[in-house]
Amino acid sequence: MNNDIEFFIKKFNVSRETIEKLNKYNDFLLENNKLLNLIGKTTEKHVFSRHFKDSAQIYDLIPDKSEIIDIGSGAGFPGIIIKILMENDKINGNVILIDKSSKKCKFLILI
Repeated sequence: MNNDIEFFIKKFNVSRETIEKLNKYNDFLLENNKLLNLIGKTTEKHVFSRHFKDSAQIYDLIPDKSEIIDIGSGAGFPGIIIKILMENDKINGNVILIDKSSKKCKFLILI
């Protein structure tokens, strides 16, 4: 396991199942990044420490996790990460992702 993932596990206290979900999302993100330019090329090797960590940092600041709207979601940050953390904590909330790019919306639907 790489250091970025180990840091994420310790910092956000997530299960192995949650890490598996994040790894699948990471793989799908990198696979689609070539076509959709979802994240900067220089951050591809540091998705956990850069994008996932940044998204997860706001999780505890959201008082009511029952209905969240992520406007301008792009690659799914922070919405997808928040939803995965909600599942980790067994919170049955709804996260709505909105983006103006139809290509990015198609990507988000496939996640």
